[in-house]
Amino acid sequence: ADADDDRNEGMLPTTSLPNEIQNFIDERYPNARIADFDKERNYYEVDIIVNSQSKEIIFDSAYSWVLTSTDLGRNLPAVVSDAINKNYPGKRIDDCDEVETAQGEHYYLVDLDNYEMDIRVDENGQTSEVRD
Repeated sequence: ADADDDRNEGMLPTTSLPNEIQNFIDERYPNARIADFDKERNYYEVDIIVNSQSKEIIFDSAYSWVLTSTDLGRNLPAVVSDAINKNYPGKRIDDCDEVETAQGEHYYLVDLDNYEMDIRVDENGQTSEVRD
């Protein structure tokens, strides 16, 4: 726990999750293991492991689910690898996250080696560049 006033007010005094967050994880990912839990200024971040796969879940300050990001590494769906190969020939994929949002969005966020922007690939293979 953070006892002094050094801008780390977001540190939690215990490792237990708020009930709303724990209930969401129990319902959506019943076999999940909590790896990390952080409270940032305006949101909560929970890292979990489900079936040997790493996921980062973001909740807003009212404990509502915002998004889940699943680390795919380099194990990409064909739509993603095809889109990258077509639009960024010769670039090597460093990492890829599958992202699901509370608004119903589903896309992939690709990090390319030696490229300043991340690449967002939708389910139809359309790409756009986004700031990291």
